[in-house]
Amino acid sequence: MIKIYVITPDPADGNSFWRCMGPLTYLAKQSQGEIEITLCSSKYSWVDFSQYDIIFLHRPCTRDSQIAMQIAYNLGKPVWVDYDDMLFQIPGWNPHAELYHSKEFQLNMAHSLACADVVTVTTAELYNQYSKINDNVVIVPNAYRSDIFTYRSETPPPRQDLAIWRGSNTHDGDLMSVKDGFKKIQHKTMFMGNPSWMLLSGMDKTRIDLRRAADVILYFNFIYEQKPKVFVFPLYDCLFNRCKSNIAYIEAMHAGAICVAPDLPEWKREGIFNYTPHNSDSFAEVVEQAFQISEQDHQNLIQSAFHAMKESYDIKYVNDIRMQIVEHLMNGKRVKKNPFDQVQGLKALAIIQGSINQVNVQEQREVTGGGIPREVLESILR
Repeated sequence: MIKIYVITPDPADGNSFWRCMGPLTYLAKQSQGEIEITLCSSKYSWVDFSQYDIIFLHRPCTRDSQIAMQIAYNLGKPVWVDYDDMLFQIPGWNPHAELYHSKEFQLNMAHSLACADVVTVTTAELYNQYSKINDNVVIVPNAYRSDIFTYRSETPPPRQDLAIWRGSNTHDGDLMSVKDGFKKIQHKTMFMGNPSWMLLSGMDKTRIDLRRAADVILYFNFIYEQKPKVFVFPLYDCLFNRCKSNIAYIEAMHAGAICVAPDLPEWKREGIFNYTPHNSDSFAEVVEQAFQISEQDHQNLIQSAFHAMKESYDIKYVNDIRMQIVEHLMNGKRVKKNPFDQVQGLKALAIIQGSINQVNVQEQREVTGGGIPREVLESILR
């Protein structure tokens, strides 16, 4: 039996559902007893680590994560690190930016990336960035839990005249980049989570339905039962969002809705209608196009798109990649960097910051400011 010890900031949050305890517990089930997953529930020590074959660090960013890597190194245990965001370049409107942009967190993340035996990421662009500081980066996309969502019918019921957006205040700048487009939408829009009050204050109140965020499993139930015709997921075009995975697309296909998202690489898929980033008119026009599709054409499109999504993102297939990673880590053929050598982290941070600076220069050249709120523009480019 292969035993994996899991260290994560929050085992019950949505990120863990997609990247940590969700897929790993299913991996144990898939292995039919060959893999065991144990969650670290308290302060760990060498005694804990000595009982396991692989140490899994989910989004490591603190000093404790460095200690974990050092203990694992001395015990000869391979370390598997997972990141799903470009945490070195979080937009200024995101409330987490200040913490993750602190010198401590930046260096800890760079050190974790540099010294891990393997790093898993969600998207091609995130791979492009993190592979600059580690040769063993593997893309493992977020996966659709077909084993859990068995109630999802092959033929979704007729649609309601409803659009759904979900998110938190981490998306304030994304929403504001097309705020005038939201004002033009003539259909009811349900906002789940914590949308920007600046956006809502400019919309017709009769077409707004505000809902609280829900537990991730119940959330999937809820959006399916609402029968929305459209999912809207606007994003500001920046490095952070180009590295972002297309979870909203997976959710939309599950709910039986067309997904309206920006014309960016991760969002060019069947079932997604793309609008021009930062263009409110384009956003409003594409949303209206999605609503104008007939019920039969909508059902045909979503049936095809749902199956295409599952072919790429079903947990049964995606976890095959994780199984290969486990086998690779267990074969012992690793070139491990010493986590006691702090220069590793400093070198890695210099490389990633140099890459970010190049991207920033390019973004400043391309951005025209048309329709973008000044405060959003400044938060990105500062």
